[in-house]
Amino acid sequence: LTMSVINNQMSERNLKIDSKVYEYLFKYYSSDVKILLSAMDQLDKASLQSKKAITIPFVKKTLRL
Repeated sequence: LTMSVINNQMSERNLKIDSKVYEYLFKYYSSDVKILLSAMDQLDKASLQSKKAITIPFVKKTLRL
């Protein structure tokens, strides 16, 4: 359920993110929806600035995991 909520939010922003990225965030970052949505917002902004796709290595670097 949590991952589907986040996936829907990212789809509304026209972001296509591999399900493995969501699984990674859920496992290593947080399972709380609010925290994950905040992280996705941060990742979205960083992705736009750097013009890079949101991948697991990008997540690790951006969120310092």
